[in-house]
Amino acid sequence: MSKLEPHRRGKAYYTTRDLILYSFGVGCNPKDDPNEIKYLYEHNNRFSAFPTFLLSLPFRAADGTDTNNNHCPSQGFGMPSFPPPLMEPPFLLASQATGPKIQGAVIHLGQKFRLHKEIPYCTSDDAHAKYQRPVQVDIENTMISLRPHKHGTISTVESKFYVRNSASEMNDQTLIATSQMVALYPTDVYNDDALASSSDFESTLNPVRFTKRIITTEKLKPFACRRYKIANSQALLYRLSGDTNRIHVEGALELFSTTQPILHGLCTLGYAVRAIISTYAKNSEECTYVECQFKRPVFVGDEIEIRMWEKTSINDEITIFFEARNTRNDAIVVDVGVAGLSRGQELVGHVSHNAKL
Repeated sequence: MSKLEPHRRGKAYYTTRDLILYSFGVGCNPKDDPNEIKYLYEHNNRFSAFPTFLLSLPFRAADGTDTNNNHCPSQGFGMPSFPPPLMEPPFLLASQATGPKIQGAVIHLGQKFRLHKEIPYCTSDDAHAKYQRPVQVDIENTMISLRPHKHGTISTVESKFYVRNSASEMNDQTLIATSQMVALYPTDVYNDDALASSSDFESTLNPVRFTKRIITTEKLKPFACRRYKIANSQALLYRLSGDTNRIHVEGALELFSTTQPILHGLCTLGYAVRAIISTYAKNSEECTYVECQFKRPVFVGDEIEIRMWEKTSINDEITIFFEARNTRNDAIVVDVGVAGLSRGQELVGHVSHNAKL
């Protein structure tokens, strides 16, 4: 088997339109919370990107082969294929030429996300401007672990998101976010060398680690909750942000014996973050950290209940434990959730139409 490629780089582009479309995709609605208009209307005086927006970019990022800084590749704006180039299984498991053929669905098991800076966006200061200049984000993926599982191979990939401070200086970048994605690939082929080479990997994603025992103890206390009904069209809407896996339209008959569309795990996470912000971010706090495990699928038409437990402030963050339950059967669909609300975030701020990114 060929050696694993431990790093892979790509780039993605977005405009204000993409920020708004993503916010609709995770259900933002002023009827649920009047403050959510700031994610949906670019002329709102508090307009901003939804905190987890960047998690959608690896699904539609180009693979980094385009070296023309002034050109946005067409795959950045069309409907991307699945799996997307930056997240293809051959990158995780073997080379393109000799890698195993992946059969069946890739299962998203867990997600962590740290927002270091405010997500930038472009606005057109020129009333006669015909186009809005997209923001370019450079993404670096690092495969940090592979381990065998009875149903295949579990991979953990860390992604770093950078924005250019200068169009001419390749290395003049600002790290705005870091994420880790855990996924199950339905193949038993994995690479021991890659596992060994990543054993000394250190992540600065979250300096505070909470055990499941600590979270379970906190969850014995009273909780706040919010309920959301998942619209029948929600998965169709969310896929416009990049994740075009067919199970979100056609269902997964071989896995769940149904053709009913399955909601994206990151969409469910978006609903949880909405609940946390609506319940606890009453002033200037923003959600700057989130992690969770995806336990069971959510289908369109389901109703979910987000349960939340507030903990005292840690490292200048208000810590919220959370879970999501399907009200139809009270099954936990998102578990071991931890979110951080911060006021002390160093901000990049929004950039003008003529900014060099």
